[in-house]
Amino acid sequence: EEVETWFPDTRQRIHVNVFGIDEGQHREIQRFRANIYELHGYLRQEKILASANHMFQNYRMRNSPRQYFEEMLRMFDVFEVKNGAMASQHNRLIEDLMAVVQEKRGAVSLVAGSDAHTLSPLARVYTVAEAETPAQFLERVREGTCFVWGSEMGFRVLLSDVYRMVFRYYGSVLDWKNPDF
Repeated sequence: EEVETWFPDTRQRIHVNVFGIDEGQHREIQRFRANIYELHGYLRQEKILASANHMFQNYRMRNSPRQYFEEMLRMFDVFEVKNGAMASQHNRLIEDLMAVVQEKRGAVSLVAGSDAHTLSPLARVYTVAEAETPAQFLERVREGTCFVWGSEMGFRVLLSDVYRMVFRYYGSVLDWKNPDF
């Protein structure tokens, strides 16, 4: 599940994926999602695997880039470095930053996500790990014994896909053959 949360002091928005949760945890996450620090505390307490998604997509200089990046590193061990709906330049920037982090601290896991709000980006990028069950897969991600693969669709293709869906919808709702239209 992707959760939208905020830094309380700057209202900086961030998206976090949470994995392997149940209905009760989902409800609790909704209670804590307005404050990233409270959400982070709950996720740690429950040992819920979570990733920081498309880390700079919503960054708006509400705090220094260094402070923002350090806060993210303090809270997360798993980072999305390949997002199917993001520009490849954004993905490469995050992947390069995380490579430096891995060299210095070692303990980060890198994942991919389609960020699919339409059908086209589904499974264009993905996380690969050797596992026989979903629980084993999540454990491999937690350990960092996984890798990302695939190619992003980019903003232009995503926008084109959204417009195509809008036109299909209105075509199905409106009677295009009606001369009074």
